[in-house]
Amino acid sequence: MSETAEVPTVGRFKRPGWKDGRLIFGLLLILASVAGIVALVTALERTEPMLVPTTNITVGEELDASKFKVVEARLDDLSGAYLMSNHSFEDGARAGTLLRAGELVPVHAVMKTDGSGAKPVTIDLDHTLPQAVTPGSRVDVWSAAKNGPGNTYAVPELLLDSSEVTAVRAAEGNFSSSTKATLEVMVPDSVLQDLLEALANDSRLTVIHDTTGANS
Repeated sequence: MSETAEVPTVGRFKRPGWKDGRLIFGLLLILASVAGIVALVTALERTEPMLVPTTNITVGEELDASKFKVVEARLDDLSGAYLMSNHSFEDGARAGTLLRAGELVPVHAVMKTDGSGAKPVTIDLDHTLPQAVTPGSRVDVWSAAKNGPGNTYAVPELLLDSSEVTAVRAAEGNFSSSTKATLEVMVPDSVLQDLLEALANDSRLTVIHDTTGANS
């Protein structure tokens, strides 16, 4: 007598419903991924209104809002290092370095009166500085005027005696290839014009650490 084999019953596939935990978890993952991508793209495309000169501004030239225009720029965490659109120029503010048309302006490039008659001036150097030259130390600045074509210079003369250093920056990618360091020093009004003329005339400036000065 033959026996009839039992055929196993296959359960019917059920489409997951809205209350299915796995479906809800999957949707949450998708939404979180989309939100993350949107936030990343928004952060990368975020710009801030910054000031740039409308024309080249020479060293020592007075600064006011009429000489600048507003542009949108993406600076990430560097926005505080450059002049923003809401920057207010003080009376008598001057350019401490050459400001090129259309380029962002570093905050340190604007000279301000400190109340003692001295003003900070930024100097680009073609030589490196001793490690002992830091903010608060003192330096002597010697100037050698150009003497004819090529790299010919006159005998150096002492331009600044025991001037206080307010900032030191090593050369970075945005500096010209000839710049090894950038120094910011306090310059008395009595020699400010001489220094600005030396900078404008491409004189060779040499900075020497003054070990006898205060806070050296």
